Amino acid sequence: MGIGAHRSVMAVLGLGVAVAVAGCETGDGPAGDGSGRGGSAKGAGPPSAPAASPSAPASGAGGAADGTDVGACFDGRCRIVVTEQPTRIPVDARFGVAALEITRITARSVVVQASGDGVFLSTSVGEGGTGNVNGLGFRVADLRDGQAVLDLFPTK
Repeated sequence: MGIGAHRSVMAVLGLGVAVAVAGCETGDGPAGDGSGRGGSAKGAGPPSAPAASPSAPASGAGGAADGTDVGACFDGRCRIVVTEQPTRIPVDARFGVAALEITRITARSVVVQASGDGVFLSTSVGEGGTGNVNGLGFRVADLRDGQAVLDLFPTK
């Protein structure tokens, strides 16, 4: 194999590695910072849930279809805005937890806790990131100014 052919093979291999590495940049960051870099996804988001526009406000009808009504999430399907911490979001017992609790909202992530039926989860999820507990998925659709727009959705 000549030098030119060898360089072409190496370029194709390098491109394949770059594409593979780029495809892995989802989920929590290396220190659980929710940055979405260097980890694995915590669950799959809803296929039909649109991402919030970066210019859309995080509150009101433009950012959250169900506003601040945590009761709208009981069936595991809602889009709400959370501003207060902690905020308890009651969910149906079929998910094996009594509620999700938003314990902290930072500039980079939302801390979500859930417990019940032998399950305890505490995770930090960044904007666009997802999490999952007992068949209940959640996604941080928008995050800014101490507010988070969350999508909840059943995963099974």
